[in-house]
Amino acid sequence: MSTKQLLEIASLVCGLAGTFLLAIPMLFGVEHAVRWLLRWRERSFRVQRYLNLADKELIFGTPDSRDLKKEDEGIAWIVHPFRPHYLIGSIILFGFLVWYRGINFGSVIGWLKIAHTTIFEYLGTWGYLTYPLIGALGVLLIALAYVPFLLSAMIVLVALSAALFGAGYIVVFLVTFIFLTIPAWFFGWFVNTNQERKLGWFGFLLLFLGSIFQVFVVLFGGH
Repeated sequence: MSTKQLLEIASLVCGLAGTFLLAIPMLFGVEHAVRWLLRWRERSFRVQRYLNLADKELIFGTPDSRDLKKEDEGIAWIVHPFRPHYLIGSIILFGFLVWYRGINFGSVIGWLKIAHTTIFEYLGTWGYLTYPLIGALGVLLIALAYVPFLLSAMIVLVALSAALFGAGYIVVFLVTFIFLTIPAWFFGWFVNTNQERKLGWFGFLLLFLGSIFQVFVVLFGGH
């Protein structure tokens, strides 16, 4: 990165920061801005508590009313493969795996053909009445053949959910610390020391410094 580009970036950062610091006292008031930051930080902490699996009670199996109440309060995480969001997600994931891996049901269809031929040898045209039974048998065979894949999909879905919770917690934590906690500490110092006017002077100095950087860009930009 060239010197000119560094000067342009420094000028832009100083200008934006100085304008922001000047606008806070005039438009909102420093104390009001601190209260707003702290209010949103508290809301962010509630989101972090919801996403933090380390502080949650893991409940496996069918939940009762007490477990559901704990989940609503954000102190428990219920893992049950036949809850709607797990079951539907697992079926979708299972269908994707079937399509992606090219799994076919040829062996199951072969067994159904054998059953169909055998039934018609003994029952003749009355064998058509057994179609519902053959269909149920086909569903049973498919389930027995691919239940392990479906269970694997459920396990993968639970693992993905845990990973998403963890990633979400990290993102919310960083956003809260950078955009809410640090500014609250910074502005809070001016409020606690009753020196809000110095914040305006600080913003003015940053604007002035940005103007100096811009002068250097114009004078020495070609070098």
